[in-house]
Amino acid sequence: MSSERWQSASVVSFARERLERRGDARGLVEEVIDFAEQTGQRIAALEARIAELEALCETDELTGAANLRGLRTFLSRSLARCARSGAQGAILCFDLNAFKPINDRWGHAAGDEVLREVVRRLSDELRPSDCVARTGGDEFVVVLDGVDHAYVQALALRFREAIVSTPFWVSAVQTVAVGVSVGVASYDGTTALDALMHRADVEMYEDKRRQYRSAA
Repeated sequence: MSSERWQSASVVSFARERLERRGDARGLVEEVIDFAEQTGQRIAALEARIAELEALCETDELTGAANLRGLRTFLSRSLARCARSGAQGAILCFDLNAFKPINDRWGHAAGDEVLREVVRRLSDELRPSDCVARTGGDEFVVVLDGVDHAYVQALALRFREAIVSTPFWVSAVQTVAVGVSVGVASYDGTTALDALMHRADVEMYEDKRRQYRSAA
């Protein structure tokens, strides 16, 4: 039952009870109006709390980005929009290179600082309609709505530059360099969500292998 129908049923029940108890209709209208207002306020407060809890369930507590559940919700809606409109989109998967030594040398608090800063740098490059998510320890996904291939490739380069070009401060006294591997996959309304994420993940690890081979 919707909140509106539940509220209407509650008001009707309240009115019947009061009318049976009083035996007449004097003051009944005022009582019913007051009860309806209080019921509406309670429902609004409950709905706001539910929305708040749902948002928390889809948010990464450390970075404030979406978590995997939030990513899948956003991406499912984007795929549905593409199916309706014929538009296209893309996802970019990111994996930080040489992140584990930061935790090993400086501690997890320092690593957490880097993760939060990565999300901030990625978010600075995004539009309000896009989504950035942390899907694992040092893995991130960006969802881009309504973009073409040229835009995605240019943005992937900007993302890489944003992470690699400027060292990260850790513990307020030390800077560390972090690399990144990137995988890109485009989608339209016919693309399956899991297949899309798998394609981007495969591309990301291929980028990582190319970088390791070049450094060897």
